[in-house]
Amino acid sequence: MTSAETAYLFRHALLRDAAYQLQTRGDRARLHRLAFQLIEQAFGGRAPQPPALDARDAVSMPSHPADSVAAELLTHLTFALEESGANMHELRSVQRLYLHRAAEYCSRAFVVDQAVQLWRTLAQDLVGVARGEALRRAAILLAQVGRLGEAEPLLNEALEAQVKAGSLWHEALVRSNLGLVYDQTGRLEQAKETMSQALEMHRHAGNRRGEGQVLGSIGASHLRVGELQDALQVSVESARVLHECGDKDGEGTSLLGVAQAYRMTGHPDKAEAACQQALEILRATGNRRVEAAALAALADIHGARGEYARAEETYAIAGALARQLGLQRLQVSSNSNLAVLYQSTGRLDRAEATIRESLAVLNEVSMPNAFVFGHATLGLIQMERGQFEAAEQTLRSALTRAQRIRDRRMEGVTRGYLGELYLKTRRLEEARQALEQALTVNREMGARRFEGDGLANLGLLHLRTGDALKAEQLLLQAVAVHHECLALGPEAASSNKLGILYLLTGRADLAEPRFAHAAALVDRIGELRNAPEILCHAGICHWVRSRGEAGKETWRRAMAQLRERGSAGLLAQVIETMRTACSKAGVPPLPDMPAETAE
Repeated sequence: MTSAETAYLFRHALLRDAAYQLQTRGDRARLHRLAFQLIEQAFGGRAPQPPALDARDAVSMPSHPADSVAAELLTHLTFALEESGANMHELRSVQRLYLHRAAEYCSRAFVVDQAVQLWRTLAQDLVGVARGEALRRAAILLAQVGRLGEAEPLLNEALEAQVKAGSLWHEALVRSNLGLVYDQTGRLEQAKETMSQALEMHRHAGNRRGEGQVLGSIGASHLRVGELQDALQVSVESARVLHECGDKDGEGTSLLGVAQAYRMTGHPDKAEAACQQALEILRATGNRRVEAAALAALADIHGARGEYARAEETYAIAGALARQLGLQRLQVSSNSNLAVLYQSTGRLDRAEATIRESLAVLNEVSMPNAFVFGHATLGLIQMERGQFEAAEQTLRSALTRAQRIRDRRMEGVTRGYLGELYLKTRRLEEARQALEQALTVNREMGARRFEGDGLANLGLLHLRTGDALKAEQLLLQAVAVHHECLALGPEAASSNKLGILYLLTGRADLAEPRFAHAAALVDRIGELRNAPEILCHAGICHWVRSRGEAGKETWRRAMAQLRERGSAGLLAQVIETMRTACSKAGVPPLPDMPAETAE
């Protein structure tokens, strides 16, 4: 655009504004009313009244062409109302009509800030149940994007309105939402009490749909604190009730809870089936917010199976949708899980940068469970990098927070990480206590994958303390549990540990197929983290079984990879394993391959 054109547009805007200001207030009001009439006529005429806010049965508002310009119609109506006249009451009624329709339209499109403002403005012009419901809908939108501090006072105001109006039906709805806010901000006793009140009220009022929805919230609460079997049972019941009521959005959301419970209890096939069913429903209803959460859950399932490429691709799709919709909580949780994926595939720099990015925006008050998960993940990455002092401090902090908010799932995970750290730093009694405590928690919750991790680390501990028989029993159990859960990465790690046991007890013939199995799994899933260590052990097997050249070459390549990664602690462990295995086999040790001769 040329400078002359810019000047013309600027002057034109000034002229337009000057001409507008020259009109009397009454003339301007009449012009706005005319503009309103012309726009309304051009977009299908007067829109019908939306479903009443004080109605008991939730009915979706049928769309109308004028909905897309409802906000513009409201602007003209606001100025048209500056002219007093006999039809003032009629104009105010039309204003409420389009205010309600605009709020519904923006809510459906998930334009959160505008929708919240519209609901709050509408509430000012309403009384009783309708006012409380308008405030509740504004609060729901704020809660959905993680703005719980703004949502809670609106819900309290809505609760006061419904109690005053004497509507048990609508009071129960508000209490359901308040319970979820309490739960997500770590006030578990208050959440449990409020949700129980809501459930009882819904049942007393005969609101089956409300009953199904609050059951879904209770299931999500069980899931958050690691009560996995309860979470599964309640989420299945919620999905069944909502299906019977024809609430497809609610059914899809509850199926997502079912999928997450199945994943955490080591049933990835059932988890994926439930997740795909949820996605199908949510895409049909156009619920993009919960669709984003379902995509993130599907990525979690791929990651649990060790399908890292599929997981990374799905996280990217979920993250893009979450950013588009402004879902900060989902962005943060997906980023945290993505950091675990990077750690599992040996990309430690990227893993640490990703988790620190999440921690920078996490709020411990509004997202306590995610805050614990983020710190536990950072501790795991620090441990992987050999930063044991920093890792211990981070993990102890995560454990304290998990216990404070009674997040049993993360308590079990964090105790397991601490046990592994103590094992790596040869603090064997501390390792035993932490690992046994983690195993107890994970078994109580039915978290089979993490139970398998604990069994594997306890097996390694017993090997270190000289009880090879007990160690073998535990490691065989670990491999079986991981295989049952289809957790390919953990199965590779436990198979590798079992192979180490066989090497160190002079049974290289049994060790070799274990390392081959582990290598095949990491190659299948692209898990770079454990590949060099497994390759080192395979080289040792070749060497002690009199395949000298193959052993030397495999050992040389693997040691070079370990040194390239800078894994000093792991390097020392592998060399120690090699020397012990060679001594058991009665063969000279392989060269330690100092850096200058590693090429």
